Amino acid sequence: MEVKKYLETCLLRINKGDILLYEGGKVIVLDFYLTPNGMTDPKVVAVIVARRCINKNIVEATSDKFQAIKREQYQEKLYT
Repeated sequence: MEVKKYLETCLLRINKGDILLYEGGKVIVLDFYLTPNGMTDPKVVAVIVARRCINKNIVEATSDKFQAIKREQYQEKLYT
């Protein structure tokens, strides 16, 4: 897969080990999984498990709480 910078393509593949922003600080992605949104909401959401780069704390939140970093490089996701 080709490596692209953020905003060069709209389809990015986020992998374990990639760096994202969470609450204004950088985190390293450790894992991710899909789960229902709640006990009464059957919609499936993606949850990212990550480690903060500064204090090494583990964070776990839905994917909409994370942001790609403009200067980072991510793999491009191609669908055929």
